[in-house]
Amino acid sequence: MSSANLLNADAKPATLHLKKNDKFSHTGSYGLAKAAKRYGFDANPQGFIFASKGPGSVVLRANIAGQTADATEVETQNIGNDLEYVVDVKVGTPGVTLQLDFDTVSFSSSELSDHARKGHDIYDPSKSSTSKKIDGATWQIYYGDSSWAKGVVYDDTLQLGDLVIKNQGIEAASSVSNQFVQDQGNDGLLGLAFDKLNTVKPNPVKTPFTNLVNQKLLKQALFTVKLVNWQSLEKGFYTFGAIDETALQNPLSYTPIDNTDGFWKHKATSFIIDGAETKIPGGMAISGTGTSLLILPARAVQAFYTSIPGARLDQNLGGYVFPENAVLPIVTFGAGDQQYTIHPENIKYGQPDSNGNVFGAVQSGGTLPFAIYGDAFLKNVYVVFDYGNNQIGFSQRDTL
Repeated sequence: MSSANLLNADAKPATLHLKKNDKFSHTGSYGLAKAAKRYGFDANPQGFIFASKGPGSVVLRANIAGQTADATEVETQNIGNDLEYVVDVKVGTPGVTLQLDFDTVSFSSSELSDHARKGHDIYDPSKSSTSKKIDGATWQIYYGDSSWAKGVVYDDTLQLGDLVIKNQGIEAASSVSNQFVQDQGNDGLLGLAFDKLNTVKPNPVKTPFTNLVNQKLLKQALFTVKLVNWQSLEKGFYTFGAIDETALQNPLSYTPIDNTDGFWKHKATSFIIDGAETKIPGGMAISGTGTSLLILPARAVQAFYTSIPGARLDQNLGGYVFPENAVLPIVTFGAGDQQYTIHPENIKYGQPDSNGNVFGAVQSGGTLPFAIYGDAFLKNVYVVFDYGNNQIGFSQRDTL
């Protein structure tokens, strides 16, 4: 698929086994609040609350140049009904293993520091023989809910299985708000969006994926994602450097991306419910693995729930709910020129409450001028993020 073959004859396969994470639990309200925080939208005037939900699991595979697609497997876990997918990543030498959130709408490799030790593993550059502080380099990020993090930057090694990235910019958080300390589901974030989003000053750093390409650690300049529902018996994974043909249940269809804003943004004109088509305002969507839900502009999400019996906006939860036993329609969402079917279980998010209502996996982004195709969409497809050809590909999955 990519325009270049980047080979490394010395790359060796490695496997990191799945570890159960019992630290973290939230519901769809949290997932919606997290998306609103990240994209800066107000989904509705009622706001959001936080609650709990159940576990699941996925797997990451990192393809080694010159090896088969499943040569290196870095297993991951699904925290709280798909809220976050985390991956064991080793940082530094001899290194500390951190559970990182892989996110295609973020841009950095940022880890928590000693200031956020409680409930987390941390990156301590003083214990890494390959760590080198980048003089004068700083970063900071602020969100609409008043959460924030800031810190300094180190050059160090970052390892995904046997993929060893040298001189990776590690954004170490030296100070964080309480919200980040309380979020014990991961130890940091590994961004898979484009470099232009990086906020390190005075000189931005390259993302890990860009460095994988530049250091010729991959056979092809792409990565792929298979995410699964928390009830699935299958394992999901990321693959770096090759397409896993065994994951294809249907043909791949590609569409160009617009990365002007640094995101994996692509054409997404409509969704279809029981044959009736509804246009998505703006006609574009960002495919983002760090977002649990499928977020639509408000007008479109209202039209979506008119087709589900008993659906309503819950003023306390801040999002749409519907009866767990509701007969759900056949739903497809467009990406590029194709429509992709959403499994009924992926329209639900988490377990039903005491009244028998379940939080909807499709929620409102208010006046947001595009859709966000988070995990609720991505679990239904196998996705190729084709960096080398500036395109994204989707293959319909037939299983949960």
